[in-house]
Formats: sequence, C-alpha cells, structure tokens
Amino acid sequence: MIRRVLEAEGGGRWLPIPGWEDYWVSDDGRISKKGGPGQGELRQNAHGKGYRFVSLRRPGCRQKHTVYVHLAMLEAFVGPKPQGPHHGHHKNEVRDDNRLENLAWEPGVNQFLPSYYEAEAERYE
Repeated sequence: MIRRVLEAEGGGRWLPIPGWEDYWVSDDGRISKKGGPGQGELRQNAHGKGYRFVSLRRPGCRQKHTVYVHLAMLEAFVGPKPQGPHHGHHKNEVRDDNRLENLAWEPGVNQFLPSYYEAEAERYE
C-alpha cells in the first residue's frame, strides 16, 4: 500500500488515519477532515485522564466514533498496533503531549485508557 504524505506549509507532515481515510493526522497531533491542513481542523476533547480524542463519522453515517489522538497518530505514522497486549505510550508521561517523537507502542495493558474498541462499544451500549 502506498501512503500519501502531505507536507504542510510552515512544516508538519500529514497522513490519512488508517480506517478513517476521510481524516488526516499531523505529526504534531492535529486532526483534520479530508484534505489535510487548513481543511477543517477538528476540535479535540480531553478524556477524564488527560488523553485527547476526537469524534469522527464515516461517510453516510450519523453515528460518531471516539478516536484517541495518540492512537490515530501511532497507527498512521508508526504502523498498526503490534500483536498481543500493547498500548500507545507517552514517553514523557504527559498524556496530552501528542507530538510523534513522544509516542510509541509499548508492551502491556494501559490501565487508564480502555482500548479503542472497548471505548466505542461502551459509548454506544
């Protein structure tokens, strides 16, 4: 698969979010609707534990889905979550610091953040 990288004016790289190709994520943690920078940057909300998230919709669907910014960034720039129990880790322990250089997949389970799929399931039960 060829990944299209968009270089924004003034710096920053943007990639489509895997599974959400109408949305793009930047290497500094911004999320934008189709087209990358300047094309409808989304407002981020704070999870009770400090993690940033956005609500995304699939084309033709009214239902919103919660997507955590750091997980979207890792999937877009680093690759899919490795097999087994892994979570997105903030290296400096600051949960809203979503710069790419501060993020990594780490073995183990994150006790503070439900997995992406659990979060979606809980939201719509």
